Amino acid sequence: MTKRGLLKPDRLRSGDGLGIVAPALPIYDERTYARGVGILQEMGFRVEAGPNVRVRPENERPPAEDRAAEIMTMFRRPDIKAIVCLAGGGGSADLLGLLDYETIRKHPTLFVGQSDITHLHMAILSQAGIITLHGMELMAGFGADVGHPAFAYNVELFRRCCMSAEALGTLPQRTPWECWRSGTAQGRLVGGFSAFVAEHAMRQYWPSFDQIILFLEAVALNAGQISERFRALEEQRFFRNVAGMVVGKLVGPPTEKEAEALKADTRDQLLEITDPYGFPIIGNTDFGHDGSFMPLPEGLLASLDAEALELKLLEAMVR
Repeated sequence: MTKRGLLKPDRLRSGDGLGIVAPALPIYDERTYARGVGILQEMGFRVEAGPNVRVRPENERPPAEDRAAEIMTMFRRPDIKAIVCLAGGGGSADLLGLLDYETIRKHPTLFVGQSDITHLHMAILSQAGIITLHGMELMAGFGADVGHPAFAYNVELFRRCCMSAEALGTLPQRTPWECWRSGTAQGRLVGGFSAFVAEHAMRQYWPSFDQIILFLEAVALNAGQISERFRALEEQRFFRNVAGMVVGKLVGPPTEKEAEALKADTRDQLLEITDPYGFPIIGNTDFGHDGSFMPLPEGLLASLDAEALELKLLEAMVR
């Protein structure tokens, strides 16, 4: 579907309506939810929640048909200019066969989420040809404590990416990035949570680009689990269309020493697996389950210079 041309959503303006949807978990903390809604309202947006956002009991998902209908309702409404997912948590993959991608293409509303929402990013990009934003979510993003070290970084980059029709350019580092393999690359951004990227790679919901910059993050996975998935992909020659790779935060180990070991082990195994291809890799970048939400628009043209630790968005995400 991406072969017939990519569509960009309209840029957001103060006063626009934002729809909150729950393709995975419903509200799991009222104070966090209220804080997130409040931040969006302070940014000038009118916020409206879909019917599945407040499903009870806590952490119980409505039927997949109801969750898909909630998303489609928001896409059809001309007064809703962005759809922000409440949270991840599991269940989004159940919706992929229930969405009307032709209708979504006719209404290219900005779609925002991360983690389990990777499934929906892959499907909307590949089937409807619309650029979406892998980045913020309502609960862990806009709803985070304003004292969180990444909060100001997240909100400002969301504003610059979604409220301006100019290319964001070089993405700023919040924490020190690492060059895992030097080199330069250019391609379209595709990625998300590593397990779900591996699940969709080269299948129905994988976008068909000649050259991609692949971005990945993980939580609660060890280096062996990560490498197992990508060794299987290497056997299918998945990496032949990868021009470069960006690795985010690898979250899970309880101590700093164990976290550093996971990062080093993952780096070494990825370098070994991808050695025949030689593409550049930047590691430890600012997205993932640590609360950092560097904006990574799915399908957008970007460039990478690993030695300079530079990732640049070459075009605006919105029109």
